[in-house]
Amino acid sequence: MFTYQFLFIAVVSQAARSALAISCYPKTLVNKAECHEAMKQIVYREDGRLGTESKHFGYEFKDCSIILRNPNGASPTKKQILDGYDKILNYCQTTAGGDYLDSDNSIQLNIGNSGKTPETKPYNSFFPFLQETCGLNQNAGKIQPEDCNTAYKSIPMSVEGQFLNDKNRATDRIAKEYKSCYVTIYTSDGSVLDATNGNIRPIFDKLVSKCDTQSGVVSIKDGARGKNGRVYMKIRNSRPCGEQVCN
Repeated sequence: MFTYQFLFIAVVSQAARSALAISCYPKTLVNKAECHEAMKQIVYREDGRLGTESKHFGYEFKDCSIILRNPNGASPTKKQILDGYDKILNYCQTTAGGDYLDSDNSIQLNIGNSGKTPETKPYNSFFPFLQETCGLNQNAGKIQPEDCNTAYKSIPMSVEGQFLNDKNRATDRIAKEYKSCYVTIYTSDGSVLDATNGNIRPIFDKLVSKCDTQSGVVSIKDGARGKNGRVYMKIRNSRPCGEQVCN
């Protein structure tokens, strides 16, 4: 009898701790069906597990946004991830929330609302690839397009044209500045940037041409090593963020 009572108390205590770990956001309403559609967009390996390269990523569907943070590169199963999100949805009911994955508490799951402002839309997963958005930065000085070209040309590259950091190593983010222009190329998921100059340069030229003296951003489908990543390329005035409103 004592053993049964002890086991029952232990199970109840564990369930209580699990529920208490979930944080609900009462002021943020979500639709479960929309969240499930966002969850369907997660890309898994052929063995049904999450790839280890993407350190963080998000997907949106209509008004629901899901975010997954995987800093240690763990590889849970698809079922474990979907069960984790459903646990949040079932506990928080109609509101958003966050929790850590039961099978690996290094993985953080979050459910919220999709960004609706002009500044956030270009970074949503449903925003069209290769569609330039210009002039998002506020209180920003003008850019000289030729400065952007010079900044781009200063990026170290491998023989194959892969972008490298200043130590000639593969990286997830490149940033170069020349006079009036600051150029960044980075992966959305923190994975290695596999994009090459041959693929990126025509897109960069079009971005600079279209946005001219304004800030600009464009997303690119391929070029991130992680299965849940994409590449962003941005140009802005070299004035520090804070002095200008960077988006």
